Amino acid sequence: MPLPTLNNIVSTANPGGLTPALLNHPIVTGANDTHDAKHGHVAWNGNVMQISNVGVVNYCYIPAYPYKVSYGVVPCGGVGGGDYYVVSDQYGGCEYHELYNANFNMLAFLHIYRDDGQITGYTLAPGWVLRSEKRSALLSERNGMKGSNWSVSLINTGNNPPTVQSKFVHIRNMAAPHVFGQPLNPAILTVRDEDNGETGYRAQAVYSALRSLNPFG
Repeated sequence: MPLPTLNNIVSTANPGGLTPALLNHPIVTGANDTHDAKHGHVAWNGNVMQISNVGVVNYCYIPAYPYKVSYGVVPCGGVGGGDYYVVSDQYGGCEYHELYNANFNMLAFLHIYRDDGQITGYTLAPGWVLRSEKRSALLSERNGMKGSNWSVSLINTGNNPPTVQSKFVHIRNMAAPHVFGQPLNPAILTVRDEDNGETGYRAQAVYSALRSLNPFG
């Protein structure tokens, strides 16, 4: 299965009925963390990524929490494992980290709150290593307060160690404008921008400065 890309349609990241994720994993981090992840199912229908509570669990949703490290854990079964998705939303400059524990063949994904130029601090519990850091600042600045910014990961749990593709996508409701007195149009949540999250903060600051000189560029 693919990662969502430009002009793909997605359903809401946290639909009703998702199952609370169990804490059946080793401790991931110390201090400032919270675990409120939920499990569900992803299926693709053409260019539509449908997230629901019906089907084999292959999806983890990680909510954002101010001043916290919010995380979810994905067990990886090795040979025979399938694709698995992880989504977090409400990014406005926060970071997204990927951890791996080889002893348990598990991945952890962290939505790390960032405020006033500083991320919420955390320490790795024994056995975990940091595999990836991604920054949402550039995508967030490009799109302002319009829509929602997601992190999306696609994991091949059949590989040992598991392989992961991750990026940020900007989601916008592209439904026709509401006409007064008429029923609300159903949302058409569409990917309108994407970013690999690799831009450092110094380069992002240069982008900000140039944009302030040419706000239409």
